[in-house]
Amino acid sequence: MDLGCRKAPPASRPDPGSIGLGRISRRVAMTAHGFGLWVLATDPYVSPEVFAEHGAEAHPLDRLRVESDFVIRTLLMREARGLLAVAIGRMKPDA
Repeated sequence: MDLGCRKAPPASRPDPGSIGLGRISRRVAMTAHGFGLWVLATDPYVSPEVFAEHGAEAHPLDRLRVESDFVIRTLLMREARGLLAVAIGRMKPDA
């Protein structure tokens, strides 16, 4: 019996992105890592070891914008004002 339903496309691994890797973003990254996801993150104040320790991959902001399916957190600093709007505007079309 055909109900006229379309088949869903094959599921792929979503790539969450994080502008900043502070206390909350680290918890989110560790939780996502528990589900088999790696968070793509950028934070100029965090060492590569901290990224790896929390299940995140360090990427420059431009690459994060293009490869992330969604952004989960942003820095709450004066220098970061407006970064989220710019990131959303440059994300991949299916994000």
